[in-house]
Amino acid sequence: MAVRNQEKAAAALEDIRATAPGASLELVALDLSSQESVRAAAGQITAAHASIDLLVNNAGVMATPEARTVDGFELQLGVDHLGHWS
Repeated sequence: MAVRNQEKAAAALEDIRATAPGASLELVALDLSSQESVRAAAGQITAAHASIDLLVNNAGVMATPEARTVDGFELQLGVDHLGHWS
């Protein structure tokens, strides 16, 4: 589970494990509004796994106030597009 908020993710991970005790899960810190975070998460995942069998990109922002990512991109473009493909 690649997620921005590790506290919420830890709670979700425990909920999933309570429902599916045999589930193989791990948490990876990922903030799609930061290219450095995207590269670090990708590096962590590829270092730990020979392949990725399934990838679901389900993060994004919409109708946010005008803002920029830490890399200077418009926020929605940076998160919804660049963050997934960097």
